[in-house]
Amino acid sequence: MPGPVGDPDLTVRIYRPRNATGTLPGIYFIHGGGMILGTVAGEDPTAAFLCDEAGAGGGLLIATALMARDSGVPTELHVHPGSYHAAETFAADAALSRRTWALRTDALRRAPA
Repeated sequence: MPGPVGDPDLTVRIYRPRNATGTLPGIYFIHGGGMILGTVAGEDPTAAFLCDEAGAGGGLLIATALMARDSGVPTELHVHPGSYHAAETFAADAALSRRTWALRTDALRRAPA
């Protein structure tokens, strides 16, 4: 997925519950690691658990985190909101509910800066 202008592209994985059909609510998951550790691939077990075992009942979209050691903390602070908004554009292709994305986008808009 393209990153914000001037930043690298982001790796995104989309997970769906095993027997899911149709459009599902979506969860946008940013992997942990304190901006110094971790990968999207390292979150596969967590993503599978959230989709299948935790009863999330929806799809899961997981994006890379740009590490502070590689790109600096300011990059970290604006890449995730950018990747979230870019994710809206392919929510339909992932069969995720646009209503779910709209609710989260509205919450981000109202969040204190």
